[in-house]
Amino acid sequence: MIEDDFIDQPFVEDVSRTHYGLSGGWSDGWISSIELAIIGLLSTVVARDTRTALSRFGRDIGQWAVTNRHGFLLAAALAGLLLGVRAAGIGLVLALGLLAVAVVNSHSSERFGPDGEVDAPDPPLILLAGAGWLVGLGLPLFGYL
Repeated sequence: MIEDDFIDQPFVEDVSRTHYGLSGGWSDGWISSIELAIIGLLSTVVARDTRTALSRFGRDIGQWAVTNRHGFLLAAALAGLLLGVRAAGIGLVLALGLLAVAVVNSHSSERFGPDGEVDAPDPPLILLAGAGWLVGLGLPLFGYL
């Protein structure tokens, strides 16, 4: 059936079949070989009717895109909302992780004195993680999540 579609076409130079003996999987062991003629293929592509059809198709696609621009905006807004909520959740799973790492780091660095008082100021990692955690708590309060 494939060979019949390509035989006597202006862009086909040769159609042949070769037996390779590979049978199974709906194959009888024959493989079709179709050699395309570059000159015939190019003449088909640059024919006037083809150029006219392609320009009409491009114009129709452009008009369709302009007509449906609100649908594209809605799709982009929904995708942005979905990705934004997920990114915020990941930004929170990270802030809490940084907070935990920073606290463990500060306790193991012996910045606390023997009586439990703080001998050194908080490292920047604890402050950064704490700020991220507070922002993460504040976002739902202000309606951003």
